[in-house]
Amino acid sequence: MAKKMLKCPYCDSVLELRIGFSGCDWDTVKGEGSGYDNPISLSCTNESCATIFPLVHAKEMHYVSVVKEEFRHFINHNL
Repeated sequence: MAKKMLKCPYCDSVLELRIGFSGCDWDTVKGEGSGYDNPISLSCTNESCATIFPLVHAKEMHYVSVVKEEFRHFINHNL
């Protein structure tokens, strides 16, 4: 069975899950000073595209805050 990978909608390259540290908790729904400063995103692997799709910000394992609507590249009907 072939692997099914998520693809970039702009260049059709594979998307990679990335977890980092930004210190930018003010762009989350929880707000500044909340400690949600570890962005989890999907990143295009094509260097010439390099589009990043922010999903959520994490504080600790099991604690996440959604990125503010103006920074989202997705629709979530459960928010």
